[in-house]
Amino acid sequence: RRDQQQQLLNMNNANSAKKGKKRMLDKSSSSRPARRKNQHNRQQQHPMEDAMTMLQPTNTANTTTTSPPTSLEITNLQKRLGQKITTVIKQSAIHGLRRIPKSITTEGEITLSLVSTMMQSHESEKTNDTKRMTKWTLTNDLDITKFLQVERLVHPVKHDGVGHIFLSSSTHSKARDNVYHWAKFVNLEVRYDKREMILTLIAKTMDAGSGRPENVPERVRYSRGEM
Repeated sequence: RRDQQQQLLNMNNANSAKKGKKRMLDKSSSSRPARRKNQHNRQQQHPMEDAMTMLQPTNTANTTTTSPPTSLEITNLQKRLGQKITTVIKQSAIHGLRRIPKSITTEGEITLSLVSTMMQSHESEKTNDTKRMTKWTLTNDLDITKFLQVERLVHPVKHDGVGHIFLSSSTHSKARDNVYHWAKFVNLEVRYDKREMILTLIAKTMDAGSGRPENVPERVRYSRGEM
């Protein structure tokens, strides 16, 4: 009886093992079509993904190039610089027989291409060019005024009164302030800071006489470039 029970137990274990193996085969066979289907779906999705990738905008910041400055941009900058430096000369620079005052003004956010194009005709007057700074020095007053788009003479300017003869010392200060003075450019230094993108003008001027415009018509014509 024990032998029969043992045989029945062995037969049951064998049948259980066969059933378990069959279930594993059934699962693996059923998962194969699913895997093939998933692979097929992924292959179908790839063309759509590629198309969407092609349509997405790309970053072209490194490949875009700035357009060269126009003549109008250069002219506007020169006029703006001329107005700023002449205002400083009129308000701050004190002239005299032995005085050559220095006036400074700056302009920020100026590109290197704009400065290079503007100073193209003054290449021979470049006095310094490093990785950080480029410098030009203009020494002809006519070239300076053409560059700044201003008159050849700056007027009226302040004067220390030296060289003038007044009736009395008590009226010296008042009379000095009433005298109409003119100044001319000695030189103009143009500096460009490449790192900070700042353009700096340093102008030196000297006394060019006195007299109100209605009393010195020849000086007025000279200042305007008419003679």
